Amino acid sequence: MISVRNLDSHSGPPDYTQVWAETHRLDGPDGFWTGTARGFAMTPTRQPEGMLVLTGEGAYEGFSAMFVMEVVPPGPDEDEHHTLMTGYIIEGELPPMPLLIEPPAE
Repeated sequence: MISVRNLDSHSGPPDYTQVWAETHRLDGPDGFWTGTARGFAMTPTRQPEGMLVLTGEGAYEGFSAMFVMEVVPPGPDEDEHHTLMTGYIIEGELPPMPLLIEPPAE
């Protein structure tokens, strides 16, 4: 998987916040997945979380995927954090976002 991230950090005692936007491409033997993610980290003691949305191409065309991404701290015999993704691959497109809500009429 190749990922590109734009990150915005805000830190100062006692607060710590990071927000990001990402693009992703995951190549497989007969196709690929592309999509975007957004995520955040709120404190040094809480692991970062995000939502990844992918669309399939090639052999994966006609499928969509949504995953929750969670950064997992290293175990006792590990040196680095890793990302755990939990979610679903579905046949078809994900529902489109609704239109932005207009202000109430006066």
